[in-house]
Amino acid sequence: MALADGVVVAAGAEVGALAAAVVGAVVAAAGAVVGLETAVGAAVAAGAGAEVGGAVGATAVGVLHAASNAEAIGITRPIWRRSARRAICTSLSYSPAMRLVARIGGLVFVAVAVAAAVVAGWHPARVAVQALLLLPALFPSAPIDPLAQVTPAPIEDRATYDYSAGTIDTQTFSPADAGKHSAVILLLGAGDLPQSDLAVHFAQALARLGVVTAIPESSGMLSEHLTFDEVDAIRVSVQEVDKRPEVDPARVGLVGLSASGGLSIVAAAQPDLRDEVRFVNSFGSYDDAISLLVDVTSHSIVVDGATREWTPEQRTVEVISNALIDAGASDADRAELLAGTTRGRATQIVENFPSDVRARLEAVSPSSVLETLHAHLYLMHDVDDPFVPFTESRELVQQAPAGVVVRYTEFSIFEHVIPDRPVPWETFLPDLWRLFWHVHAVLLELL
Repeated sequence: MALADGVVVAAGAEVGALAAAVVGAVVAAAGAVVGLETAVGAAVAAGAGAEVGGAVGATAVGVLHAASNAEAIGITRPIWRRSARRAICTSLSYSPAMRLVARIGGLVFVAVAVAAAVVAGWHPARVAVQALLLLPALFPSAPIDPLAQVTPAPIEDRATYDYSAGTIDTQTFSPADAGKHSAVILLLGAGDLPQSDLAVHFAQALARLGVVTAIPESSGMLSEHLTFDEVDAIRVSVQEVDKRPEVDPARVGLVGLSASGGLSIVAAAQPDLRDEVRFVNSFGSYDDAISLLVDVTSHSIVVDGATREWTPEQRTVEVISNALIDAGASDADRAELLAGTTRGRATQIVENFPSDVRARLEAVSPSSVLETLHAHLYLMHDVDDPFVPFTESRELVQQAPAGVVVRYTEFSIFEHVIPDRPVPWETFLPDLWRLFWHVHAVLLELL
């Protein structure tokens, strides 16, 4: 019996090794996708091999002893003796059933290996998997965090920099592995953005994928001031990120939320930055500060030529109030606009602004720099956004020269820039699909 035990254990180990090879291929593919070292996948595969092989062998021994007990009471004795004798005499030969299992296992291994090679070798496929792993980090209540399970924690540091209107407090997350990496500067918008902890979690997830991610907060934007000084804050942030030894300066992009989206576009078009910023992803932002002013103060937007009622959030009204003061608008004009007026009257007031007031508003308007923009432009907007109307992004798409806007995606699941609007599944699933492909397009610039 001891010899038979050894034979079956050895056979179990062989099948276990085959199963382990399949597991190892899957793990190696996942490791290659998210940037793990090959050695990690190999180590896991080796551990799986021992565990699976041991389990199969132990199970086989149990079956052997059970068969022996059955033989002792006269059940299936002739069949078992022939099977056991054949196994001993042929030295680890497999039964037809075992050979079938081996063939199937071999086919599975080849299929997994081919899939792993495709995913690891074809850039869009690899990035598609990475985009899928990143998606949960965009949702406040996501039940899973796959990147945290398979990648090392990023390295965090903080720094403060000066710019023309104050200071910039920056939190940066870098990948744990050495080498040069792409980088994203994530700009959160005017004021203290609610759920900024979600932005931090997203930055950490990007760093786990191999993207250095900085979150700068300038004193001006925290105070809700939409001025050209904030373009300088973005300039300083780009320069500081470029200096980092782990950053590849040729692969640096801006992701601007809310008002920071428009400012990011303006910054990327500046002569000293237009060849330094690879792309801008503007989410829930504006095209023209003057047209936004009309939308907010008249509580209306124009959709496909028809005027539609639109009620702005109070924070947007506060930002517009500060913008009017910073631009030098008269107290009388500011008071009439902020009290609420018709769209026609709001348009008349802004058209009669002094030239210096209009110049200051145009200086922070993406519409004024689209012709000189070299960066690839990605736009996102929710069609029910109460902070900045989605018509602003539509206008930007229409005004941009051919080839500037790479992708524009509209949604219905976001509360401004946070995806927590309660919607039915028939709305959520198509929007999730659109979000996946938008994220995939941006990640292609970075990974």
